[in-house]
Amino acid sequence: MMVNDTNLAKYVNIIKSDSKDIPEVVYQYMVMKVNDKLKKFLSQNWEFVKLNYLNLTRKFIKRGIMTIPYGSTARGISNQLKSDFFEYIGKRDNRVAYKLIEDSYKNISAELYLNNSEIHCLATIIHDILYDTFPILKELVSYLKDMNKTLKDLNLAPIWITPGGLIIEQKYFATEKHKIPTNILGKRKQITVKKAIKGKINLRKQNEAVVPNLVFKSLIKTG
Repeated sequence: MMVNDTNLAKYVNIIKSDSKDIPEVVYQYMVMKVNDKLKKFLSQNWEFVKLNYLNLTRKFIKRGIMTIPYGSTARGISNQLKSDFFEYIGKRDNRVAYKLIEDSYKNISAELYLNNSEIHCLATIIHDILYDTFPILKELVSYLKDMNKTLKDLNLAPIWITPGGLIIEQKYFATEKHKIPTNILGKRKQITVKKAIKGKINLRKQNEAVVPNLVFKSLIKTG
């Protein structure tokens, strides 16, 4: 709705429909796009051939695709995949290796092991596919980041009003660490706390938070 893209609206089921229409599933559509891009990539990069043994499903890519507009990076998606679908097993063939946990996500009978480079490669393809398919989303995120940069230079924060009339201001300050000496049960310890630096905005946090805040907080109703 924010980018007025009727094609994307169709895949997330927010256009006018009736009981005869079959609901679309954007993640299933993304699976098809990821598989197409992966196939093309592997035709020129056979050193990553083990990725061809993966059976990519809606569940496998959903978390990564869902978090891309909220600032998730290829590295972040790589960590998501390792956490959700792989088991760290140590070194295999002199490289750090991860074993695919569920057989349903592979199309071979043997165990499937991937290294960091292979998982990151897959994560990069998943990360890029949403913006490749719907470039207007990338334009929106880039616009918001450019806005944040300009506002930071002016030492200002973005402010918007929700449909319910609530005024939202997003301001994440930079922080500095302070070490506080303590004495616990006769032992000296140091506790590190972070303190906001008033007047110094953290651009990275502003960029990471602007999309989810703009989407979710704009849904808040008042009164």
